[in-house]
Amino acid sequence: MVRRIIIDNPILEKNEVTLIEDKADAGSTTFNVQSTENFTSGDLILIGLPSSETAEVREIDTIISATSVSVTVSSSFLHDRDEPLLKLDFDQLKLYRSTDNGSTFPSLATINLDYNSPQSLTEYIDTSGTQAYIYRFTFYNSKTTTETAESQDIRQPTHLGYITVEEFKAQTGIKVHDDLVREAIAIGATQIRRELYTPRIYQTMNSVTEHYLQVTRQFTFADTNLSNSPIDKNDFYAYEEDPVSINNVPGARTDVTSDITAVDIDRQTITFSVDRPTSGKKLNIIWHETWEKLKFDDTIQSDVSGLIRFNNITLKRINKLYAVNYVFENVPFHTLQRGISGWTLNGVSIPFDYDTMQKVIEDNTKRINKIYNDLEMVYIKPTTFGGNERERRDLRTFVSTLSWRYT
Repeated sequence: MVRRIIIDNPILEKNEVTLIEDKADAGSTTFNVQSTENFTSGDLILIGLPSSETAEVREIDTIISATSVSVTVSSSFLHDRDEPLLKLDFDQLKLYRSTDNGSTFPSLATINLDYNSPQSLTEYIDTSGTQAYIYRFTFYNSKTTTETAESQDIRQPTHLGYITVEEFKAQTGIKVHDDLVREAIAIGATQIRRELYTPRIYQTMNSVTEHYLQVTRQFTFADTNLSNSPIDKNDFYAYEEDPVSINNVPGARTDVTSDITAVDIDRQTITFSVDRPTSGKKLNIIWHETWEKLKFDDTIQSDVSGLIRFNNITLKRINKLYAVNYVFENVPFHTLQRGISGWTLNGVSIPFDYDTMQKVIEDNTKRINKIYNDLEMVYIKPTTFGGNERERRDLRTFVSTLSWRYT
């Protein structure tokens, strides 16, 4: 079996940054910038826009002057004036895997962080992974050997997305291996998170048991762990961070999520079993938000175990469409033909051939875009004079403007 591990890249919004002053051709080792203040020899930097194809990680060789730096390895791409040159805390990801239900976590792999990913994700394929294996990760600086504390456990989720394998197969008539369906649903759910969820982070050094998390106006807490159950501590990630060192090296992190004893959605508070953070440390709480309108699509039902589940109609539809497209784009056509002999539309039999498959992908993409367009929101924002201004915004565009807002 294969396990795909997908990790969010480190947050870069608060990293030191300067702008390139003069265009630098591919093969350059010297960059003229606005300022080299707070940069030093040996720093890892990202040249170019994060998540772009031409962003590249390099090490500063020399601070030539107050407005010029050189790097140890020449650039692979052209970089224009006003592109960022950003200091990185980490350039690699270390993965640890437990095959004994969490008793031990030996090292599995060290890979480079994918700062070119449009979704700001780094992906690792464990070709010998099973659903029972548990993973953790750390961020790592290959030059300073600084490593963060290990992450929360990454387990094979019971709920991969907003639609189950059984629902997918029953509604689509597609007969492929369940592992592929699970992967397609998970990828679709990840895409939904990227387009409809916005990450938030709360930071404080004020040590108390209860912390107030202010949700963005007209937004609500999102079901981050895709459990389709009420929002709980598993939809949050909390950690304490040691002070930054004299060389601006980030402090070690300690996961304190397990200390959360209560989450009050209405009051927007999280309560810990003891005062957090520990004296001298900083508390960080990460969660996701989505547009409040989506929660009105929720229907409530009990599963076979009697556990209350929330089924969001809109998200189930989008997840199914993304999953179908993923299957069609990743399974050889002749294999799909064996799994789909034909479809029926309004009582008329339709043969499944290559043209039909391409038409389905195209139509599904149009349906997804239509659903997103239907989610266009009227955002009511305060004006300078105390009134309100109504402004229509596409939800995906609006979410992108909120990414990693700090409270």
